Amino acid sequence: LADLGYDTLFVTTPLSPFSRFTHEKRWDYCSASHLNKIEPVSPNLSMSVYSPLYTPISLTGNPLVDLLFRPLGRIYGARTPSYLSSWIGSADLIIFESTASILLFEAVKEINPEAKIVYRVSDALESLLPQPWILMYEKEISPFFDLISVPSRFLYDKFASFHPSLHYHGIDKSLFETRMEIPSSFGTHSKNMVFIGNAYVDDTFIRIASELFPQFGFHIIGPVKTGSNADNVISYGELPFLETIPYLQHADAGLHTLRYSNSLASYSDSLKVIQYTWCRLPIIAPDSIPSERAHMHYYHYDDPQSIRRSIETALRFDRQTVDRSGIYDW
Repeated sequence: LADLGYDTLFVTTPLSPFSRFTHEKRWDYCSASHLNKIEPVSPNLSMSVYSPLYTPISLTGNPLVDLLFRPLGRIYGARTPSYLSSWIGSADLIIFESTASILLFEAVKEINPEAKIVYRVSDALESLLPQPWILMYEKEISPFFDLISVPSRFLYDKFASFHPSLHYHGIDKSLFETRMEIPSSFGTHSKNMVFIGNAYVDDTFIRIASELFPQFGFHIIGPVKTGSNADNVISYGELPFLETIPYLQHADAGLHTLRYSNSLASYSDSLKVIQYTWCRLPIIAPDSIPSERAHMHYYHYDDPQSIRRSIETALRFDRQTVDRSGIYDW
């Protein structure tokens, strides 16, 4: 948006002192000096970290604590910060990400009833374990967005019954058109598999797979940790997006190896799946993630035999048959 000439403000929220106790990862990227102010980043682009004292938190598992924190979420959603009011009031387009920040919807709408408002649902709120009343609030306000954008059929079906304007996420295909140089770390392995993500990596799969196939490289990109010390498991941490593209272009398979106690149905077509598919990678995933994609190959948690089979069938799959027709451009 900034490159197109629009004045653009990216706001990180909700983030509060209480979230330090829940090991909120975003605190690794900011300090107190960044909070509650607008900072320029580049031409047409500014950023802000909105951090009020009271914000909603995910379920703690303690019914009393969860009950006590519910009023704090109501307080959080009752008003927008004064330092953002002028931005909100003059905005033509406001985009909400799928977090508890949607509690600000009515306050934002009151300041600027004329702005177009988009709900970009990267993750199902159910999978993020928020307070149940936040899920009810999401359902109440969803019909009032001008557009809802989703990555998966699961989420499309969730909103389709009460919202007429939906579409699927896309990728910037032009970034993948230029063939980039093969990563040097690929050269020491006969086959290379890539996981890109920021959470829920199935550590047991990585350990078992790397032991079953010591000649293969397992490349982990993102702020996730694995317990494996194997030489063929290479962790890169978080990389700038453009630096991840060569790993996708030259990989032999994409790892969608997620492990989570809550439902994984909404991850059938996450951003990594869309990117893997555009690069015509066979995809390896647990059998708890439903998909109609023919290039998805499944394993059962903690089962070496099915893990071996999923990898072997993925590597035999004819990549030229991967259907990319349903992937949208920006």
